[in-house]
Amino acid sequence: MDQSAQFGRKALAFFLVLIAGIFLIKNLDRILKKVFSRRQIDGIVARFITSLLYVVLFVLLVILLFDIMQVSLAPLVTILGAVGLALSLSLKDSLSNLASGILIIATKLFKQEDHVKIGDLEGMVKQIKFFTTELYTYDNKKIILPNNVVASSEIINYSALDIRRLDIDFLAPFGTSLEIVREILYEMLSSSDLVLKDPAPAVKLLKHTSSTLFLSARMWVKTDDYWTAYFEMQEKLYNQLLKHGIEVKTDKVEVKMLEE
Repeated sequence: MDQSAQFGRKALAFFLVLIAGIFLIKNLDRILKKVFSRRQIDGIVARFITSLLYVVLFVLLVILLFDIMQVSLAPLVTILGAVGLALSLSLKDSLSNLASGILIIATKLFKQEDHVKIGDLEGMVKQIKFFTTELYTYDNKKIILPNNVVASSEIINYSALDIRRLDIDFLAPFGTSLEIVREILYEMLSSSDLVLKDPAPAVKLLKHTSSTLFLSARMWVKTDDYWTAYFEMQEKLYNQLLKHGIEVKTDKVEVKMLEE
C-alpha cells in the first residue's frame, strides 16, 4: 500500500513537473521577448539566447523527471558521454560553428539589419542561428554562411558608424575648368538635405590624361541615407554638369578595322 501511495505521489509529481516544464518551454519566447524588449537587446542576440535556453531547459526537464522517478542517471551519463565523444569527433565542424556563433554574439561583430560584407558576400544581417548566419541581399536573395566561416572571414560593417562618406567618381574632358566644376557641384551639394555640412563636401581631381580629367565628388551622409543619397546625387551631378555645358564622359573603347 505504501509503495502504491509512494508511486502515486511520484507519478503526480512527474506529470505536474512535465506539464509545468512544457508550459514554460512553450511560453519562453513570449516571456523573453518582454525581458529583451525592456533591456533593448538586439534581435539577433535575443533569438540566439532564446534558442540556447530552449535546449538547456529541455535537458534540465529530462534530468528533473528522471530524478523524480528516482532513475539512476549514472548509466545515462555514461551513455551520453560515449555518444558525446563520438558526436564530437564526427560533428567537429558543427561544434566549431556553434562555438563561432557564440563568439560572434559575444563580440557583437554586427547586429540585426546591419549592412555587412563577409568575405566576398554582401547583404543585410537577418539572424544568427546555432550553426549558420543568414544574410539577405538587396535583390532579395538569401545567403547562408557557416558561423566558423563568418568568424574567420574579413568583415566590413557598413552600418557600424552613424555617417559614411559617399564618393561619386566621374570623367570630364581635359581643359574643363576645375573652378567652374567645383562651383557648380558645391552649390548642388550644399542645397541637398541629404548631404552633411560637417564634414564639408569636396571635389577632388584624382588624375588626368591628355584627354580626360578623373574627378571625384566626395560628401558625408547619414548611414541610413547612403543609398538614397547615392542615386539622387548621381542623377543631380549628371544633370547639373550637362545643364552648364560640361560633358560627363564615359570610358570608351575604340575598335579599328584594318583593311587587308
